[in-house]
Amino acid sequence: ILISCSADKTIFIWQIGEGQGNAVQLHCHRERVNHIAYSNSEKLLFSFGMDKKMLVWNLRTVRKQAALWEESNNCQECKQPFFWNVRQLWEERNAIFKRQHHCRRCGRAVCGECSPQFLNFTVLRI
Repeated sequence: ILISCSADKTIFIWQIGEGQGNAVQLHCHRERVNHIAYSNSEKLLFSFGMDKKMLVWNLRTVRKQAALWEESNNCQECKQPFFWNVRQLWEERNAIFKRQHHCRRCGRAVCGECSPQFLNFTVLRI
C-alpha cells in the first residue's frame, strides 16, 4: 500500500497486490492535507489538514470502482475539439479552447459546458 497526500486536498491510496491493483482517491478536507498516518493492524488512515480537521478513514470499506477514462480528441457530447486538437481547430477556424473532463460514472470525455455537474467519487481504477 502506498499513500500520498497532495496540495489539492486529495489523498491517493494505491493498493497493489497479486497482479491487480486499484487507486483510491479520498476527498473531504477543505484545505491542503499536510499529514497522514496509517494503522496497518486496524486498516485505518488518519489525515490532518490545514483546515484543522483530523479525519479517520476505514480502509476496510469497499468502494465502487470508477469507470475507465475514454480517450478522445473531441467532446463526446457536442463534438467540439479539445485544445490539443490543433488540426481540427485550424480547419474549423475555431478559436474556442475546450478543456477535457472525464465523467467519473461512465468515463466519457466531455468539455466543461457538457459537464455542468461535478461529483467526487472515491475510487479510480488503475
